[in-house]
Amino acid sequence: MRGWFASCFSGSAKVDTESSIKVFYGSESGTTKNLALRLRQLGAQRSVSIVVAGLETFEPTALASNGKIIFLTASYGTGGPTTNAADFHKWLAATDTLLPPFEFCVFGVGSSIYADSFNGMGKYVHARLTKRGGRAFYPLGLGDSLVDLDHDFLLWETGLWAALQAPREAHSPKADCERERHLW
Repeated sequence: MRGWFASCFSGSAKVDTESSIKVFYGSESGTTKNLALRLRQLGAQRSVSIVVAGLETFEPTALASNGKIIFLTASYGTGGPTTNAADFHKWLAATDTLLPPFEFCVFGVGSSIYADSFNGMGKYVHARLTKRGGRAFYPLGLGDSLVDLDHDFLLWETGLWAALQAPREAHSPKADCERERHLW
């Protein structure tokens, strides 16, 4: 018990791994894949198991798990999805049907050279998942590959570990009933 109590004050408390953490990436050139692998490596250093997969493998059932889900998305061209995220993008756009409660966060990668559509995919994924019933457990991060993507990601990732330690938000029966009512 002393070790656990001390870890509360030292900042080294371990992330609750009862539920797995999944990281899905949408990448054209490998940048977000590398960021996902970096998260997995940093997770391993914290004894946290992180499963990494491309968005081409995404199935909506992944949202039904008790784990938190991290989406790392690159914007392609003028803010659209990468090739491996195209089906995921279509699925997000297809309906406004509410999904079972789930927790997620998004880090988008884009280039400020495209000012009007900067990080369009990251912003879109965050907005659509929220609209469909997800709760962002950590703020949307926006990285700029034109300026200093590594710095942007480091700033975002630093607070991520504390957010992953936070307990899953409880859902009240009344709120769940209200959500169900909107499904009809």
